Amino acid sequence: MNYSNAITIRQLEVMNAIAISGSIRKAAKLLGLSQPTVSAQLAKLEEDLGTQLVHRDRQRSEVLTGAGELWASTARTVLSDLEEGRGRHCEQFGQKQCKISFATIPSHAGRIWGLAAAQAHADPRISEFSIELADSSTTLLEYLAILKSQHWAYGDDGRFERNNIPQIRNAL
Repeated sequence: MNYSNAITIRQLEVMNAIAISGSIRKAAKLLGLSQPTVSAQLAKLEEDLGTQLVHRDRQRSEVLTGAGELWASTARTVLSDLEEGRGRHCEQFGQKQCKISFATIPSHAGRIWGLAAAQAHADPRISEFSIELADSSTTLLEYLAILKSQHWAYGDDGRFERNNIPQIRNAL
């Protein structure tokens, strides 16, 4: 294997974010990166693969080329497998510390911050938590889908439940 052309995790994160958000600009915002950084990562991936992954023509309704669809699917699978592997590692080797990141829209921020702070304070396994604000429900779902395909959501009964983001998106 030629490692000089190795695909990086960052490139897969960029590809996944573009597929979810529908544009390089939105992907950059959701990843917390500059647009030039996202464009450079995409260009390097395209160069290494020898094919265009994203249509640059703004008149097209679809963002990804056929190869882009393939690599977006591959990115989702690899990133999900990495997250699952990290979880199994923590379970098997006794690393019970976890990080929680909450995301919400501004109108729900007060309620979420209170719940997040109470949960983090009550659970000694939580070593770190952060809260991200999204400007709309659509942006919130894109943000969550980029981070992970599976998330825990705070239910009305006061318990955390595992939710699949694509199922939540389809319910809206």
